[in-house]
Amino acid sequence: MRFIGLDLPIVVQEIEPIIRSLTTSSDEISFHGIDATNYESIRTALQNVTGPLCITTEGMMMYFDAHEADTVVSNIRAMLEQHGGLWITPDPEFILQFFYSFRSIFGKDSPAKLAASKETAQQQSDVASLSNPLIINPDDIIRSSKTAEDFINSHGMKVKKKTLAEHIPNLSIYRQLTQEQIKNFKTAMNDCHYWIITLDEQRQPADHTEQQATPFEMNYAMENNMFKVSIGGRLDSLTAPQLLTAWEKIKTNSMPVGAEMEKLFIQKGFTVPPLR
Repeated sequence: MRFIGLDLPIVVQEIEPIIRSLTTSSDEISFHGIDATNYESIRTALQNVTGPLCITTEGMMMYFDAHEADTVVSNIRAMLEQHGGLWITPDPEFILQFFYSFRSIFGKDSPAKLAASKETAQQQSDVASLSNPLIINPDDIIRSSKTAEDFINSHGMKVKKKTLAEHIPNLSIYRQLTQEQIKNFKTAMNDCHYWIITLDEQRQPADHTEQQATPFEMNYAMENNMFKVSIGGRLDSLTAPQLLTAWEKIKTNSMPVGAEMEKLFIQKGFTVPPLR
């Protein structure tokens, strides 16, 4: 069995040396920077793979809006059609996991703890809403669960569920909990599930036709103290650094403009930190 780590390039850069330090089978491990909404990047990363895939995602699907989630699920179906295999994820029920975990550990104090946790997360993230058709709403579990399963079905796939409680290892956090809290937590995880998603040979997916990918290209210039840029192709997490690099380059080469702006800020009473 081979492990292939797919993530944003900057995440791969950070995590690859850590994972490699934890194993003696480094030849069976590889990492690739991809964008989950960019099928070409995924296809390229898996081009030398043979045999069925076990695709796992955890803590990913909730960060996409409805359109992005639709694209990602389409990409996953395409991978399963090409290679075979399955997709395992607990992501549709991530809010339920948080809610039940807090309730089992903090009891009557759980609403206040959840509120504080939400406020902290909002201060540390630019994500406005962790919601899309795949994510179950704890205020309407039955309806939103059906919506999520219908969403998977619309892509020609089917869902089977296994409870998290069946597969929880001996967590290190147990050392900080009472036996009653551990018992409550394990019981709560009986109501949360891994979703095991496979192709449904009896169904055809809805038409999610993708346009032919256009190579990314960019032209830019500074005109009348204004940064002007024209973009062709796809701007995503793989190509956006090129735009940032262009901006940093032209900003550095246009220091008189920067100096004038700094002078203006100082006149308005602002403190300007040194450029880094």
